[in-house]
Amino acid sequence: LQHIEWNSEEIRKQVQMMMSAYTDVVYTEDTMKAAKDDRATLNKFKKVIEDRRKEVKKKCMEPYEQFEKEVKEITALIDKPIGMIDSQIKEYEEKQKAEKKSQIQAAYDESIGDFGNDLPFERVFDTRYLNATFSLSKAMSEVIEKIEKFKTDIATIDSLDSKHKLNVRDVYVRTLDLSQAMAEDRRLRELEERLEADRKAKEEAERKRQEAEAAKREEAERQRAEAERIAAEQKAAKAQPESEPEQMTQPVSEMGRAIASIEHQAFAQAV
Repeated sequence: LQHIEWNSEEIRKQVQMMMSAYTDVVYTEDTMKAAKDDRATLNKFKKVIEDRRKEVKKKCMEPYEQFEKEVKEITALIDKPIGMIDSQIKEYEEKQKAEKKSQIQAAYDESIGDFGNDLPFERVFDTRYLNATFSLSKAMSEVIEKIEKFKTDIATIDSLDSKHKLNVRDVYVRTLDLSQAMAEDRRLRELEERLEADRKAKEEAERKRQEAEAAKREEAERQRAEAERIAAEQKAAKAQPESEPEQMTQPVSEMGRAIASIEHQAFAQAV
């Protein structure tokens, strides 16, 4: 492809000369229509140049487009065996990955023991293990380490002196995070303590309420008995004869008591 020769310098000078008329031009409110006309003129001028550029580009692209078509026809001949080879390589790599995963699974089966339900293979397997850059020995070692850690953590949970061990174990099996499982034990202990404190507080409040009610009943019973006693005394006082004189003060000396006895007998006979 050769350099495109055109009258660029001539056009450049003409455009620069024409554009100098617009340098530092200021439009006012009265000349706004002229500003719009100038803008339309410049846009038309620009479009003429752009249309010519596109026309030249199209002419220049015609030999390239023909060249590109011919090249793609040739590369298509190469793509066919590449696809065939690529499918075989992928099949081989998938087979290698399947064998590698099977060996990792065998290491898992040998180490997992009775914890297969709590820690299935999918939870310790990492797809990175199947990468060609990740060695089989390292993958198997990581799987075994995960299993041993799981067993150790479960033993730690089983050794807890806590009634919440089953809950703690469930949290650990779900999260594989011992710290989170222990936090669940603390949470349940604190909850139990709060519930126990609430229960005792309610029992104490109920005891005080019952004692207060019993005191109220005793006071009410005392007041009722007192009222009945006063009423009986008032009734007995009303039943005595109105002519009965007030009893005299009992004398202290023997002579006084004798005189009082004679007076009393005389008063009784008179009545």
